[in-house]
Amino acid sequence: MGLLVSNRLVEKLGLKRVVYLSTLVSAIAYLVYFGAGLSLVPSVVFSLIGAVLTGVRLASSGALGLLQEKTYRGSMMSLSTAAQSLGGMLGALIGGFALSKFGYFGLGFVTSVLGIIAFVIYVFWVKNK
Repeated sequence: MGLLVSNRLVEKLGLKRVVYLSTLVSAIAYLVYFGAGLSLVPSVVFSLIGAVLTGVRLASSGALGLLQEKTYRGSMMSLSTAAQSLGGMLGALIGGFALSKFGYFGLGFVTSVLGIIAFVIYVFWVKNK
């Protein structure tokens, strides 16, 4: 669903804004989903919000990455793939550790903190060309 609506959001809000806002709101949604101890309906709602916005971020961040350096787009694509693979591996490692030591609330907290760090990186260090 997020992949389908991301283009419309980018047209209305701009590419960089869509990336960092979807990152921040999905991080908050996952924190609420994992940590609030809500009943079934609110948990499902926050999980869906997080999943849709993660899809928006995935679709938009690839395009934003390609705009960072026009001369070396091929290298940027390779670097992006390598960074995503490394991030996936580190995320599984850190998430598994947080889940085993602190339970689901710890996993949600760590996931949300990493999402907020990503938000800060997008806001301050990513160019919008």
